[in-house]
Amino acid sequence: MSEIILNSPHGTARFEPTCGRLSFLRLAPRAEGLLHTAPWVFEDRTLDLPLVEQGLAGDFFCAPFGASSHAPLHGWTANSAWRVRPSTGALTARLKRQVQGARITKTLAFASAPALIQTHIIEDGSGPLPVAHHPMVRAAGRTWLSFSPKAYAATLPDPLELGRNWLAPGQKAPLDGLLDRNGAPAALDAYPDVPKVEEFVVLVEADPEGLGWTAVLREGRDDMILVLKNTANLPATMLWISNGGRDAPPWDGRHVGVLGIEDGHPPLAHGDLMPPGRAALSLGGQLTTHHALLHLPRPKGWTHVNDITLADDTLRVEGPLGASPLSLPLSAAALGL
Repeated sequence: MSEIILNSPHGTARFEPTCGRLSFLRLAPRAEGLLHTAPWVFEDRTLDLPLVEQGLAGDFFCAPFGASSHAPLHGWTANSAWRVRPSTGALTARLKRQVQGARITKTLAFASAPALIQTHIIEDGSGPLPVAHHPMVRAAGRTWLSFSPKAYAATLPDPLELGRNWLAPGQKAPLDGLLDRNGAPAALDAYPDVPKVEEFVVLVEADPEGLGWTAVLREGRDDMILVLKNTANLPATMLWISNGGRDAPPWDGRHVGVLGIEDGHPPLAHGDLMPPGRAALSLGGQLTTHHALLHLPRPKGWTHVNDITLADDTLRVEGPLGASPLSLPLSAAALGL
């Protein structure tokens, strides 16, 4: 089945049932697409890569997340077919195969705000299952980052690409206490201006059951990207910083300025980076994850977001001290809050 297009006054989304990929997303009032597509996707070449990397683009739900002995990279949800169900005002799809005995159903729906809500229902199955969303965006000029309160940040014990890490490996520290590979302080308040980098850092939510968020403000596009989630089943935000740090084909050092905002759990091999009991979903019964993407004009002068709250079906975004906050209509129920 070819792409399924979901249209709304609030935007357009394209879904690829062959691999569960959200390949394109445009949210009003912005006129351009939000998500990144890797350069080799447009090339006519045979690639010895998992399906999800052959067409690396947009966002995809990973279950299980990471390498696994019983699933390809980023899981069957990003590498096998979905069956799309008829639906009104939304797109609903069921993964054709099971994951550890679990049935997985996806719903995409536009909210009253310029937001796309993704919901995944995971039924039955057994064992621990790390899951994650994988939206990718591009840095554009100075690109500032803000986050909901985090308990700590952690880096992998071994770099993704030897010698191409930005941060020192094996750290677990407050967000403002990280060190780069040379031992100097490293700030996560902006996309790093460091070439030839391939980095992965895990940010663990301070609130185990509430609203988690990431804000990306891009000077070059004069826009603001918000990624929202319910932290109950997506307890970490993993940042994948891919800035020319992979030389092997088809990366060829040209995958630059990319930021993956991967909400969920780190791969099971790195479950020790998480607090006890939060390393993965425990399958059995019914579990639900909630996730939202928003794309807005950047308010004049904003370089960071101080706080985001959701109450009385109003999303309130607070910027720099003294700036007027933004208020947007968004149902708390859409994020399971």
